[in-house]
Amino acid sequence: DGQYLEAIHGLREFLESHPRQWAAAVRIAEIYEHHLNDPLSAALEYESLLQQRLPKRARAEILLRLAANYLLLHRIDESAARLRQVLADFPDSPAAVKAERRLARIETPSA
Repeated sequence: DGQYLEAIHGLREFLESHPRQWAAAVRIAEIYEHHLNDPLSAALEYESLLQQRLPKRARAEILLRLAANYLLLHRIDESAARLRQVLADFPDSPAAVKAERRLARIETPSA
């Protein structure tokens, strides 16, 4: 209902008592990314998530989202590094296909 900061606060309170519920931390990052248009805060949340043990698919998707936020922040090298990390760590995944396509766009200069 548009109460995004309150939602973030509630999710953080939930995480204090349930720190392994990483999906709540993903939701915080998504709120920053999609609803508050704050790619820096989203990137910081995604970076923090990467410090946790996550399922492989979730880790790959978080790396893709992190790369997208770095691109919005004009941090091209960091975006490319995260995309390369997806290719290296998850070479046969759907995320790798996305990463390869996005990396090609970053590395190909516009005409």
